[in-house]
Amino acid sequence: MSTTNPFLFGVIVSGKDFCNREDEINELKRDIQNGQNTIIYSPRRYGKTSLIFEVFRQLSDEKNLNTVYVNLYSILSETDFVETYHRALFKSLAKSPQTVFKLLSQYLKSIRPKVTVNPDGAFDLGIDFMPEIDEALTDIMDVPLRYAEKTGKNITIAFDEFQQISCIQNRSLEKKIRNIIQEQSNKISYIFLGSKHHIMEEMFSNPNRPFYRAGKHLPLKKIDRRNMTDFVVEKFNKSEKSIPKNLAEHIIDLVDNHPYYVQHYSHVIWDISEKKVNKENLERALNYTLSRESAVFLEIWDRLRLNQKKTLVALALKDKNEGIFSQAILKHFSLPPVSSLQKSLKALYDQELIEKAAGDYRIVDLFFKLWIKTTWG
Repeated sequence: MSTTNPFLFGVIVSGKDFCNREDEINELKRDIQNGQNTIIYSPRRYGKTSLIFEVFRQLSDEKNLNTVYVNLYSILSETDFVETYHRALFKSLAKSPQTVFKLLSQYLKSIRPKVTVNPDGAFDLGIDFMPEIDEALTDIMDVPLRYAEKTGKNITIAFDEFQQISCIQNRSLEKKIRNIIQEQSNKISYIFLGSKHHIMEEMFSNPNRPFYRAGKHLPLKKIDRRNMTDFVVEKFNKSEKSIPKNLAEHIIDLVDNHPYYVQHYSHVIWDISEKKVNKENLERALNYTLSRESAVFLEIWDRLRLNQKKTLVALALKDKNEGIFSQAILKHFSLPPVSSLQKSLKALYDQELIEKAAGDYRIVDLFFKLWIKTTWG
């Protein structure tokens, strides 16, 4: 048995640390093998990045396939896109400095790369010279097809936080990328991942946008409650501790079966528990977690207007089957008139404190929601 805390959060996990999603894994593997472009979107911290890493891990023995992961979260310009994609692409295709030098000379036409080799043999990539952005973009985007045609291998490229390209001031990047992708064969497939559902939906479902119907939609749903319960129980049992099934179910229900918060809450419970978890451990763990986060929550709370605070309290405390605009909710929580409530909701949405869900709204951070419930419930 392991004496190390088995619950990981805030990091990418795969293998034994990855919970279920067998259906999604099998579907994605089929899509990759068939050269099918796929669009994956989910709420933040739902595990979409870990899902891709797990799929790529399971396909790592496929000799006729190369996989590339590109994180676009930090890009602010077209130049950033080219540099980020360049680094991710060649570090995935090359296994050593010798290989990367060869690949760079073979497949880049206009971009002059810069390779830094560390004393331990690891290497990093940069760009020493970049031509006009359109030429550089075409150059780097054409590399996968040139590589596939020369080696006979298929390539799958996962663009994480893909919605960021629509946030760049020059909106033409979206059209440029789409035009290049359309000209490539099915030896190159793409997975587009995003955590901002409304932006991803707009990009891929609006007939006036370049990526309209660019792939198959695969929205990530919650992991089956039974599977998540089994995962928590098994993780405890394989360590030096154990947890009754009903308490594992309580953990999952308290954080709405959200993968990140299940792992986070379970991590704290494991730390403070003795051999067998009891109900008091769950209460202590929750109090400890909310106390630890309270400084951040207070800072957020203090910058909000009164009506925004009232709106958050209503969202935290109301029954999930009742809409925020129902007369009963408006009256019970002394909410402002609908026009003012809509302004508060928009302000909270713009700050990414809430998100739209099933025709209503919900608080994004479940610990923030529990902190509000504990404080004003």
